[in-house]
Amino acid sequence: MLTLTSPGGSWLPPNGAFLPFPGQPSSLRCLTLKRVCFLPSSPPSSLAHVALFDVYIPKADSNLFKFLSFCPNLESLVLSNIRDGPGRDLDLQPVHLPHLRRITLHRLLKHKAALYLTHLPRNRGQAVQLLEHHTSGDSWPNHCPPDAHTLCFEHCLLREDKEPTFELEAGVVAVTFLGAHRTFHVTLPIRHTIYSLYDLPVILDALMCKKSLTRVREAWIVGIHPTRPVTGVNDDDGATVPPERHRLSILIHLVIIGLGALDTLVVVFRHTLEPNLYILPNALDPSFVSRDLKTVRLVLSHGLCHSPMDLAENSPSLANLPKLNLATVCQGLASGQYAYVETLILEVGPHVVVDDAELLQLSKHVPTVRVVSIRTVPQLALPEACKESAADRAWIGGLW
Repeated sequence: MLTLTSPGGSWLPPNGAFLPFPGQPSSLRCLTLKRVCFLPSSPPSSLAHVALFDVYIPKADSNLFKFLSFCPNLESLVLSNIRDGPGRDLDLQPVHLPHLRRITLHRLLKHKAALYLTHLPRNRGQAVQLLEHHTSGDSWPNHCPPDAHTLCFEHCLLREDKEPTFELEAGVVAVTFLGAHRTFHVTLPIRHTIYSLYDLPVILDALMCKKSLTRVREAWIVGIHPTRPVTGVNDDDGATVPPERHRLSILIHLVIIGLGALDTLVVVFRHTLEPNLYILPNALDPSFVSRDLKTVRLVLSHGLCHSPMDLAENSPSLANLPKLNLATVCQGLASGQYAYVETLILEVGPHVVVDDAELLQLSKHVPTVRVVSIRTVPQLALPEACKESAADRAWIGGLW
């Protein structure tokens, strides 16, 4: 592994973007460059992992692809904040990287992200993550797997122990598409602004029109749940724009009701033991197209730690055990709005008390009700391509 970091500056190599790396081992597998103004002129063909952060080079795009053409064994690629130095780029040609399985594009300008997504190879079993991306006028839905079977929405926090505030300022909204042969993941930054939320309807409409979601059978909604019923895009007691947190729930609700093949919905609640069904499709809604949705999993992550050992050490005393409140769920089921649910699974920590009387009420409306004791929060099952052993940093909302 070789890592080179520069304090930064505007110096450029006299002969363009490339410099020789004397003495570099021919067996080098991992190369990381940070805040530099050059690329290796003749990298060893053994390179399997390349990460470029804050790189500033002339004709950045064409020189980057020229560099990648010397890396036929590349398996994973990270491109973060690639900036253009002097010079005009020529038309790019797709680069042949038959082993490339993981691509991370982070904080790139919109045109660069689109350019790289178009010209980097789409290999079988590949995983791509587009991080902290601004959606306006974008075309990334074109790169989602056409056969996606699983869809996940998640509000990823900067601090997992902090209850999100009125604004969704602390993190990103992540959307994951799992297909049979390709995984695509995008995070949309929400920092003291909701512009990304205004763009989401356009993006989601594009996905529906391209039929990218027609085969989705399982959907996950993590850390995003409304605190009142969802009835429409402008559902805010007459206001034009709903509060940001509720607006996001509305947008996701609109996607869920349009998933024609959906059979399982998983909703993960954070920081609460009072779940609700508000984000679920209403059986009476004419826009609700799925006739296969029968199973709903409600996961209550309240009090769960990152490992079973942590949970055992921090479990509350028997006298202070928290209680699951199912009153809102019972009320929703009794209304008949969710009559399609045949199996309801409640997943809670072993320290949470579940009232048998409330379970009996649920069973009057749902044929099968199960309570599952969990010691850690269930995670979306990801393919092998998403496991990056060479990753040297944790991306907020990233898959690796």
